[in-house]
Amino acid sequence: MNIFEFEDYRSYIKKRLKIAPKKGHGQALKIAKALEISTALVSQILSGQRQMSLEQGSLLCEYFGFDPAETEYFLLLVQLERAGNPSLRKVLSRQMDRAKESSKKKMDCANIAKIISDEEKITFYSEWYYYAVRQATTIPGLNTAEAIAAYLNIPTKAANEALNFLIQAGLCLEENEKASIGPNKAHIDSDSLFAKMHHSNWRHKALERIKHPHPEKLHYSSPFTLSKKDCDKVRKKMLIAIEEVEKIVDPSSSEELMCLNIDWFKVRPD
Repeated sequence: MNIFEFEDYRSYIKKRLKIAPKKGHGQALKIAKALEISTALVSQILSGQRQMSLEQGSLLCEYFGFDPAETEYFLLLVQLERAGNPSLRKVLSRQMDRAKESSKKKMDCANIAKIISDEEKITFYSEWYYYAVRQATTIPGLNTAEAIAAYLNIPTKAANEALNFLIQAGLCLEENEKASIGPNKAHIDSDSLFAKMHHSNWRHKALERIKHPHPEKLHYSSPFTLSKKDCDKVRKKMLIAIEEVEKIVDPSSSEELMCLNIDWFKVRPD
């Protein structure tokens, strides 16, 4: 859902609740907790009996996982609702128009994305942290080389070199000295040399992380024997599991950079 397509914050919230799992059942309670108000007040706000405060609007933006531009636009909608005279409404409407235009330009830029060249892929898949730096820019606060270097525990020089490359390749964007994820893609075929490099990078990273215990981690290795028929069943189960994970990941807000590695292979090569 694109917040910039809405002229009223209530309409956006109601639409978001409508398309939520179980048709939004239980969401009012979660919103009430996020806004630190009662569910009765949430109902009154959605029905138009009460207005949302800017403080409540800010908390709701955090709950929805809005980026800065989306947050600013949503708060403009809240202010528009609360505006006490036509003059202020005109000012706010102009600000909303500018926000919409800025969002449209970014979307247009995203629509002209291209696949990076093989030469660029050689660099991109040469080290694990090129991929990690790009993904890290989607996490709020991780938009400079210094912040990313501290988060990934890599030298600032390496983070700088990676960011400069990613920006030049269009895999990241830079605005006001802050980086964000870019429109270009690094698509690779599953049997390509780059895929082998990519898998190798992250398997080595997994081996490195095994040495550092943490309750939220999961490492599983279990060689066993089974029938050829059941081999195919297990593979299909894992594909279904991957699809389920993707359904969770795609709409999720960016807060942590995680890695999922799954291997299923014959121990004896053909």
